[in-house]
This record gives sequence, structure tokens and C-alpha cells, in this order.
Amino acid sequence: METENDQQIEELGSRTRLYLATLSVNFLYVSAGSTQAWTSPTLPKLVNILTPDEASLVGSLYSFGAAFGPIIGALCLNSLGRKGTLYVLGGCFLISWIILAPTYNVYVLYVGRFIGGIGVGGTLSCAAMYLAEVADKKSRGPINSINHTSLALGCLIEYAVGPWTSYLTLILVSGLSAILFFITFFFIPESFYYLLIKERKQEAIESLRWFRGNISEISVQKELNEIQESIRIRQENKDGWKTMLQRGPLISLCICFYLLTIEQGSGNTAIVGFAQLIFEEAHVAVSGAMIPIIGSVAIFFAGLLSPFIVNRFSMKIAFIFSSFGVAFALGLMAIFFYLDSIGKAVPAVSFLPVLGFVLYKVFFCWGCGPLPWAITAELFPLKVKGLATSLCGIYYSLIGFAVIELTGIYLNRSGPTLVFTGLFFFLTITTAAVIFILPDTTGLSLQEVHDYMQSGKRPQKSDVKT
Repeated sequence: METENDQQIEELGSRTRLYLATLSVNFLYVSAGSTQAWTSPTLPKLVNILTPDEASLVGSLYSFGAAFGPIIGALCLNSLGRKGTLYVLGGCFLISWIILAPTYNVYVLYVGRFIGGIGVGGTLSCAAMYLAEVADKKSRGPINSINHTSLALGCLIEYAVGPWTSYLTLILVSGLSAILFFITFFFIPESFYYLLIKERKQEAIESLRWFRGNISEISVQKELNEIQESIRIRQENKDGWKTMLQRGPLISLCICFYLLTIEQGSGNTAIVGFAQLIFEEAHVAVSGAMIPIIGSVAIFFAGLLSPFIVNRFSMKIAFIFSSFGVAFALGLMAIFFYLDSIGKAVPAVSFLPVLGFVLYKVFFCWGCGPLPWAITAELFPLKVKGLATSLCGIYYSLIGFAVIELTGIYLNRSGPTLVFTGLFFFLTITTAAVIFILPDTTGLSLQEVHDYMQSGKRPQKSDVKT
């Protein structure tokens, strides 16, 4: 039993190195954001080279490639380790930019976008898994909630640099975040979860101490025992598919699929990729190239508040609040584009798309964007985490590919009014059900979360927020 002094010693533990590791991993998210938004300033430069159908495919093909990212990640997680897997994904980003750099050939563009998509899909699934494993239970939610701030930074780089630079200059700038990841991640230890799986206990202890800072020996041993118990349970049943069909993992998978459907159904990936094209054709208060920049600046600073919001209100409340806010913003933009299409968009309402887009990005980064992946990373027990993460990543990417492709088609044929109206109704209806579907895991350890999903009964703990 821990004494009061032991608990006080534990409080002295520093999260500084954990935050540095989080910063390093988030360079991958910056690369993912750049890959997603690259088409927004680039497609207008290629309008005389690509047909509308080719441009739509260039915009969406990265999401199809992202479906293969989790598969490659799953194959590497237990062979190369968590750290080696993230290196592979960083390599996908670098290779993508190298392929895209020298040519406008449409087929080369397809290949470069596809490989970059592998990096995006793998990052969204595997990076969150790594951070969930090395974070303590109090910081897990906030740490995994800032990834969207990094995605927003990647988008902002594309929006701010792309419209005013050459094609090649934008490629060079886009590749910097992947290079920074390789440099900084070299100094970060492997996940102690993985090291214990491989029975490298001494290395696991060193890794845990590196991430936790100055904590007592009792605290180290306590957390190691919890991890080893999770690993023991995993090894008792190595049939991942059979285990996935058990109550806890199956319910968790359905919940994660639903949340990821809402995230993609918000249209964020499509709007990110076609933002400049969408707003250039509207009679708005500022230029079409400036609106994405304004939105990205807003989401970057708003994203800094995301960890505090999650820490204060729980991931469930933050997600619901965020999704309804995104729906409201979509409604504002739908109203403006409808008025614009019938010639009723007077100067007095020309600010609506700017306001709507800013609110859309801010609300999205407060929960709807980052939290489905943070929730996915914690709901599944270790024995099926790799499989579940892969399934979620594949599902997310295929849904995203469909949403981006359909958005590109309907933007060309029907205009943005139908697109924003459809997204508004979809998000409003689906978010309402989250109130009853999503469990509250605030204050629970990973093992307690898994027990909760299996039994349906929430553990009672003195440190759980009420």
C-alpha cells in the first residue's frame, strides 16, 4: 500500500520529457496536415493541366492511400516497434514530396499523393497509439487532443505559402516537418509497453522513468505491474479476430466507427482540400485564398485550448459540444451560399462564410477532429489494439475518400450550397446519438477502461471526475 509520502513523491514527477516526445511526434501530424491541404493552393495552379475529374482524384487519392497506412502500421508495430513504425511513416511523407517535386504529370501526381496518403493514414492510427501508451492517465486525453492543432499548422503552412510561391517552393516547405521529425524523434525512447511485450524489462523501466521524470520506485513498479497485467491478458488469447468479437472490443469498434463517421461526415478533409476553390467563386468579404488562412490561424490558437477543454469537461462532453458547433458553422455557410446562388447575398452578409469557416475550424479542433482517435487509442485492450487501430484507420480513410470524391463532384455540378446543407443535417442528427452511445472514461486507467467496456459497469474511483 502506498504511503502519503510515496504519493507526495509521485506528485513530483515531471511531464517535461513526455511533452517533448509529444512535440516530436506531432511533426508527423504537421506533415499529415500539409498533405491534406496541399491541393487547396496547388489545384488552381494546375487548372490548365488537369481536367475536373483528374483534379478531384488528385484531391481525394491521398485518402485512398491512407487506407493502407494502418495496414502497413499493423505489420510494423510488433516487428519494428512503435518507434520504427513512426520512422516508416515519416519516410512515406518524404518520399511523397520527392515524387511530387519534379513534374506536373498526372500519373506521377497520383503516385505521390497515394504514398503521402499512406503516411497520413498510418500517422492518424499509430501516432495516437504511441502517445496513448507513453502518457499517464491524467495527461492521455489532453496530449492526444492537440494533434489537430498540429494538423491545422500543416494546413496553415500550405494556405499561407502556397498561393504566393511556386509549385516547387511549396513542396520544399512542405517537407520540412518530416525532416524535423526524423531529427527530434531520434532522442525519444521506445514505448515501454512495446519493450515489456518483447520482455526487455530493464529497457522498459528506463523508458518509463524517462517519460515520467522524478517518481518513486513504488510508482514505477505499480505502473509496470498494470502494464504487465494487460500484456498477460493479451497473451492468454492471441486470436485477435476471435477476441475482437467479444463484447468489449466489438462494442468499442462500433463506437469508434460511429465517431469516425461523424468526423469524416463533417466534411473537414474535403473542405481542407478544396477550400480555395470553394471560396474563390463566392462573393465574400475577402479573397478566396485568405479565408483558409484566417481559418487555420484561428484553429491553431483555438487548438491550444483543446487540452484544457478536454481536461476540464471530459472527452465525451468536448466531442458533443464540438460536433454541434461544427454543425452550426456548416449551417451558416449553407445559408450564405444559398443566398449567393439566388443573388441575395448582399454586402451585409458577406462576412458569413469567413465567420462560418472560422467557427467550423475552431469547433472541429476542440473535439470532433482529434478526439475520435484519442478515444480509439484507449478503448481497446492491448491484445486487439493493433487490429482495431488498423480496422479503424482503413474505415476512416475509405469514408474520407468517398466524402472527398463526392464533394468534388457535387461542387462542380451543384455548387457548395447542397454540399454544406447535406453536411449540416448529417452532423446534427448523428451527433445527437453520441449522448447515448459514447461512454465517459475520464480518470480511468487503460485497464479500467477495458474492463468498463467488457462489463458495461463503470469502476468507482475516488479520483474520477464527477
